[in-house]
Amino acid sequence: MPLSSTSDNSPTPNPGMGDTQDEDTMNDSLKKHQKKNQMASTKLKDTSDGALTKQRFMIDKIKKDNDLLRETIANLTRHINTSESVAIGKKINKLNDIIYNITLKIQEEKRKVENLEEHFKDISNRIEEARIERSGVNVSKESNRLVEKQIKVLENRLDKALVKFNEALTSNKVLRDQIENLRKERVVFDTIYKKMEKELQDKKKEMAKIIELSNAAYEERGQALEEQKNVKRQHQAELEKIEEEREQLDRLLKEAEKVTEKLQQRELERREKEIQESAEMDRKKLLRSTNWSSAGNKSRTTDANEKRKQLEDRFAKIEEATGKSIDELIDHFSQSEDQNFSLFTYVNELNSEIEKLEENISEMEEEIKKFKGEGVNSESQRKKVLSEIQDKINETNSKTDLYQRKYENSLKTLEIISRGIETIFNKLKCDPTSISDMLGTTGVTESN
Repeated sequence: MPLSSTSDNSPTPNPGMGDTQDEDTMNDSLKKHQKKNQMASTKLKDTSDGALTKQRFMIDKIKKDNDLLRETIANLTRHINTSESVAIGKKINKLNDIIYNITLKIQEEKRKVENLEEHFKDISNRIEEARIERSGVNVSKESNRLVEKQIKVLENRLDKALVKFNEALTSNKVLRDQIENLRKERVVFDTIYKKMEKELQDKKKEMAKIIELSNAAYEERGQALEEQKNVKRQHQAELEKIEEEREQLDRLLKEAEKVTEKLQQRELERREKEIQESAEMDRKKLLRSTNWSSAGNKSRTTDANEKRKQLEDRFAKIEEATGKSIDELIDHFSQSEDQNFSLFTYVNELNSEIEKLEENISEMEEEIKKFKGEGVNSESQRKKVLSEIQDKINETNSKTDLYQRKYENSLKTLEIISRGIETIFNKLKCDPTSISDMLGTTGVTESN
């Protein structure tokens, strides 16, 4: 009995108090987990927003750089060949595809983060509703179990989200490496662009120089044509002048022949008269003088007459051989000497002109070699310049041939004159010793 009474009077546990403590503990744990989940969600959101902001900034910058690079490449493709432009275009398309894929990945990660946030909000609301609905004493254990299960699920999802976030960071690192490579390629492209721009400026300067040389060649060609016309006119005028002088010489020769005939007739009459007068004087002297003195005077008179007769015979032979008087022969020799000297001077001038033309030809050939060595930007332009220079050389060669023919004609004229002088010299039977002492030769040459 006492035992039973003791057992009946012993304190019994209050189940309501135990359930209340468990519920408070569960609520505290739930609040901690909710706070932890909210902090993790906030941290994940901030980190994701920061990463997304950086990635958006990098994408915008890459797009701007890409647009600038496209514009630069478009300018470059105007001055480079087709194969290089195709390669650059393929590379740009490849980079655009990479940027597009990166943008899609970032948008996908952003959607995942938004879905996780919405899921966290939904779970929090459901937990709050479950806590309110199950705030009774009898369902506290079940509520705690469900909360712990939901917390584990959320923690699992959070771990998965962190894994995906780390993967996104890894992908972001890869993208940054690609961006860095693109920057390096951009530097390379900028260097190539500057180099090609410099080459373009050099080519423009070279083209301007070639155009200037072409204009100078055109001017020289015009001057050469004008000089050729002047030479032709001068040659024609000289031919007309020579023809006129020849006709004038023919007239003078005819007149000289007539005058010579008259002079010869008068000279014969004068000689006959002098002979008659001399004979008469000799006869009278012989009659007046003594025999001795008459013999001496007769001898001296005979010697003087013989010398005079010899001189007259020689002059008569000269006039008979040439058909001209002594004075006319002297004038003719003086004129021939002047003409010979003028022709010799003209030949020297022609030789100097030929040497100048040969020097011009050499300079043009050197210029052709120079153009062939350096090369011209355009093949057609180079052929055009070479053709013009070749035409100029051909024209100069034609002028050289013309001067050569004129030179040969002058030599022929000098040869004809020298032969005529030599013929007259031989007909006169002059003594060649004085000529050889004075000129060093007995013949008529180009030098004398």
